[in-house]
Amino acid sequence: MSKKIVIYTAVFGNDKNFNALTSYFPGFDFICFTDKKIESSKWKIKQVKSDLSSEILNRKYKILAHKYLKEYDVSLYIDGNIKILKNPKKFIYRALKTSNFIVSKHFLRKCVYDEAFALLKSSRFNSYLIFKQILQYAIEGMPENYGLSENSILIRNHNKIEVMNIMNKWWKEIVSYSHRDQLSLPYVCFKNSFSLFMTNENKRKNNFFSFIDKKYKITFFKLFKSLFWIFLYFLFIKIILRVRSVKKCQLDA
Repeated sequence: MSKKIVIYTAVFGNDKNFNALTSYFPGFDFICFTDKKIESSKWKIKQVKSDLSSEILNRKYKILAHKYLKEYDVSLYIDGNIKILKNPKKFIYRALKTSNFIVSKHFLRKCVYDEAFALLKSSRFNSYLIFKQILQYAIEGMPENYGLSENSILIRNHNKIEVMNIMNKWWKEIVSYSHRDQLSLPYVCFKNSFSLFMTNENKRKNNFFSFIDKKYKITFFKLFKSLFWIFLYFLFIKIILRVRSVKKCQLDA
């Protein structure tokens, strides 16, 4: 039996770089969750009214596909700045042969601690929440180089029980700490012994996707502010990881 597939995105706030709605291929339903007034002859626009921030709204619909798209068997989520270049049916089914939940490997890093450091250095997000989050992960034994995904493309059999469980726990981390989903997904998989499949295909180098890159300016003030958090990162996180590494070497000896 053919599975019912939905391709969807979630576009909220002032982001003008949404490119996804230019994608369309027959055989799929296309849905956009948004707070914007958008008209499309190809995509079904689902207007959302909420007092939540645009970032948390994006994560809510991005992660909880089993709640908002339960009538579908399979979902392909894409960020709003991504365009699908050709029919992704083969790409989706090939991916689902390996796992019920597939993401792209991060294009640059493979460690949640390196990602946290990059976020603290950029000072673009809530550094206090990011530091608190990564400190807790270090205390709980989150290993280094566990793997890091770039969550702009998600493929899921989202109604599978094990996938719903991971999504619910992922969402809980999002609302408990920072909204940076790259930080929380590896931790959730680690804590729940969930094997996350990460494909090498991503929005930067593949035959299926293209994207509009976002440009950010780092001001002197942000750079200065980041020095405080970088200091705390090396003072606490790096020391915890170093002590753990030394103890592991002693046990293995």
